[in-house]
Amino acid sequence: MSGNHRNVAGSRRKPKKNTGLIALAGVLVTALVVVAIAAAMFVLGSSGDQSDALSSRPTGTVPDEAEVKTNAPQGGGPPMTLTSTNGFKYSVSALDGQVADGKAYIDYVLTNVSGTEALLEEPGDLFVTKTKVTDQSKCMPQPGADANMCSVPNTTRIVAVVGASKPPVTREGDRYMPDGAAYKLRITTDNDVDASVTRKDLKLYVWDARFISDRYAHQVTFP
Repeated sequence: MSGNHRNVAGSRRKPKKNTGLIALAGVLVTALVVVAIAAAMFVLGSSGDQSDALSSRPTGTVPDEAEVKTNAPQGGGPPMTLTSTNGFKYSVSALDGQVADGKAYIDYVLTNVSGTEALLEEPGDLFVTKTKVTDQSKCMPQPGADANMCSVPNTTRIVAVVGASKPPVTREGDRYMPDGAAYKLRITTDNDVDASVTRKDLKLYVWDARFISDRYAHQVTFP
């Protein structure tokens, strides 16, 4: 009987020993879970910081080349100062005009001289000698421009930021230039022009009523 009693007693003590091990294992598991949760919170927090940093970066033109190229144009023509109907001030200076892949283009520098952030505008318009335009139905004359010149459908994009200028910032669908920022813009004809076109057949004008009150085309001359 006593042997049986020891066996019973021993069998009763063993569960207590196992219970201690289980309790210890439970503590360890709990500790691991706490560590895992803390690690997860840290990773999420770090990811959130990175997302915020990315979302705060300028999103401008851009996937234009402005975010990756820096250029310091030399030898620009006489600058023209413009004030928009929104009260922002800009300086425009023509750089060059050429033909590439059948299309004519003009490069010019747009600088924000407002003393504050300003809307990114595209005030320049490309004019081509009328006789060099292959589709005359898309040749639009403009008062103030040379009689033998006309504006043709074109597209403007940023090809470089100038010096240490910061890229444009996009907010609620509008793009803004930081104070003092300068960008090299390129106006390119949407359609091919005559193969004989040279820079003499290209001129840069500003005539948009948002900048020019008399609505006459005003030339921004090349160097």
